[in-house]
Amino acid sequence: MPMISSFRWLVLLCLAVPTAAGAAASDPMLFRLFLTDGTSLVSYGEFARVDDRVVFSLASGSNAEPRLQVATLPASKIDWTRTDRHAASTRYQWYAATRGEEDFLRLSNSVADVLNQVVQASDRTRALEVAEQARATLAEWPREHFGYRQEDVREILSFLDEVISDLRVAAGMRSFDLALVASAPPVVVEPLATMP
Repeated sequence: MPMISSFRWLVLLCLAVPTAAGAAASDPMLFRLFLTDGTSLVSYGEFARVDDRVVFSLASGSNAEPRLQVATLPASKIDWTRTDRHAASTRYQWYAATRGEEDFLRLSNSVADVLNQVVQASDRTRALEVAEQARATLAEWPREHFGYRQEDVREILSFLDEVISDLRVAAGMRSFDLALVASAPPVVVEPLATMP
């Protein structure tokens, strides 16, 4: 039982950590395309890379009355390092502002439920399987959710690894598996694009 109360404390601590708020959900999602000549263009919504071309909605005007024009550029004209970094930042901020906290709370509750099942299970082998499945899901979560709160997820993973280790010892296992999962690169939060 102390294991579960420790976990709930960890989850509450994670939920208390403030996060950066992004754009309001009513604003359009704008992406900046940085060109190799140092200038940039604003795409209204996601852009698409198709073969050697980039297709996007060129935005101008105001948020209230945007003027959009479908445009294409050669992919070679785009500074992809800057463009991809800005796009990752935009997606992260939008996710954080719209669904991030709700999804993270759902994840935290799911892990807490798994740990409750583990504590109450009489079959240690089955409890270990459940914990390992939860760990696999948790390890993939930041990559699938734009890197949102990945440091918090890493802390929960560390705690879950201890639980799994204890379950292996209780089940009499002498060997262990080492599961390495590449974490999502940290998101560098950049200013959101605005209507030109």
